[in-house]
Amino acid sequence: MQNPGGLNLRAHGGGIMGIEIAIEDIRGKFKLSQNRSDQERLDVAVQLRKLGNSSLAESMLAELRHLSDN
Repeated sequence: MQNPGGLNLRAHGGGIMGIEIAIEDIRGKFKLSQNRSDQERLDVAVQLRKLGNSSLAESMLAELRHLSDN
């Protein structure tokens, strides 16, 4: 069933309704422990580097440097 908003709605048995939505854009976002103290973030970056994830560690350190410059 097509509704006025353009969503394709199909009724399934037992009162369950499924919807179909066309996705036009997906945006990723890094969550680099922004809700933590600077020391905790630094500790995480150090551990990431030790575990071989230097790319992510460098991203976190760059963000810390950016915040300390402002």
